Amino acid sequence: MGIWAGLTFCLLAAGVISLAFSIVWRKPDILMNMVVSKADLTAGLILGIAFIISFFIAIAGVVQRNHVTIGLVITNYVLLVDAIGVLVIGTFIWFYTLTERADFNVLWLAATPQVRQELQDKFQCCGYFMPNQSFEISNFCANTTFVNQLNPNVSSNACVTPITAFADYTLNNIFSSIYGFMAIVLCLLLATLCVIKKRQEDERFKKIDAKRGGKGFVKRKVPISKVATASTTSSKPQASRNVIRRFHILIKSKAQLENKQMLSAQDVEELGRINAEIEEMGGLEWYQQMSAVGQGDDRGGGSEKIFVGWLKEMKIHEGRPDKLQLLEVGALKPENYRHSCSWIQNTPIDLRSRHPDIREQDFLLLDPIENQQKWDAISLSLVVNFVPDSKDRGRMLSLANTILKDSGYLFLTLPLPCVTNSRYMTFDHLNSLMEALGFIELRRRWKEGGKMAYWLYEKQHEPRLQDFEKFTKKIILRSGNRNNFNILLTR
Repeated sequence: MGIWAGLTFCLLAAGVISLAFSIVWRKPDILMNMVVSKADLTAGLILGIAFIISFFIAIAGVVQRNHVTIGLVITNYVLLVDAIGVLVIGTFIWFYTLTERADFNVLWLAATPQVRQELQDKFQCCGYFMPNQSFEISNFCANTTFVNQLNPNVSSNACVTPITAFADYTLNNIFSSIYGFMAIVLCLLLATLCVIKKRQEDERFKKIDAKRGGKGFVKRKVPISKVATASTTSSKPQASRNVIRRFHILIKSKAQLENKQMLSAQDVEELGRINAEIEEMGGLEWYQQMSAVGQGDDRGGGSEKIFVGWLKEMKIHEGRPDKLQLLEVGALKPENYRHSCSWIQNTPIDLRSRHPDIREQDFLLLDPIENQQKWDAISLSLVVNFVPDSKDRGRMLSLANTILKDSGYLFLTLPLPCVTNSRYMTFDHLNSLMEALGFIELRRRWKEGGKMAYWLYEKQHEPRLQDFEKFTKKIILRSGNRNNFNILLTR
């Protein structure tokens, strides 16, 4: 913000300078009035006023609350208009300097005899191109005999040289200043874009933080060995599942309330109750703790065993010139793939890291350009169902396609009821949705009465927006007492 503020006041200074010189240079001055016309001064006056107005629009935009960026967006449009104005004025001056000798000849001939006399006396010259052409009898050019005696080959004897020298100096300074103003305008435009982006990210983090109960987005990283205490590792499997299931219900209910346009007093009370229960349960840290316990070796390990097993079935580990680059999203432990480290290079990330080897990163905030086709494989194990918003779930899967290499692998894990007991989702519907996103199913695993469903997809092509139509809104596929899990795609 310091850079943005500095550039904003530079814009104000540019406006004041342009305004001041446009007024000062209107005073009677034969030479200056010849070099800088009234039209030029009017253009400078308008430009100065435009800069000052832009300054106040920028200030009005930046003092708004973080989630209100419309003022800054308007500022950028105004700055674009300023830039076009500067470009037009600067280009006009530049073209004028290319033909100034001929242009000033026209002005010389159009000037009154008194003006020509004053210019001849000021520069001690006669005529314009030649001493004996278009001259006036004056103090310096006393008579025709004197004028005819002047050597026409000496450039200083004619007035074209001193006049154009003054014009060069003046117009070059104006030209340089104008394009200096252009640099300020463009830099401020870029800085405003950065401020808008930063505010949008801050607002997103704030929403994420609010959905977590307002405990703060970034926490001090604590070694996982300190978190997984004896009391948690000894907890019963059913107890862990109950905590995880209840946490999902609370997060979903909270998201539904927060997405309402207007909250009633009852809604506010319910939201407070949900936040209090999440807090009482221990927040996201406790959820991660229970999930980590469920992935312990004494509980059969995590879903990575299924993923690695499928990759080995397809001989992916054989004859590789380099390691398979895997992005593990929602990692609770950094060593999930330690037994396959000879051929898998795992990069674990999570919204809130519980270990120094797990990078703290929101998957949805990954730069798609920086990560485009960077990864050989991505693991989304019990991640998509944790995202409260249906459209964000679709964005997550679409982003996975973007950052996967061609023929890369996507490992997807969902609680089985998400597809077997949802109003809006079935196995066939999910398969069609993934095909629209450019994936083809290679493996699927689940069993009747089970808890989990696993898929392995391969990236075939980029998402086809024309295939998104039937996935852009909720479609009731089944009725009855079912859950509302859904994934929506946005064009």
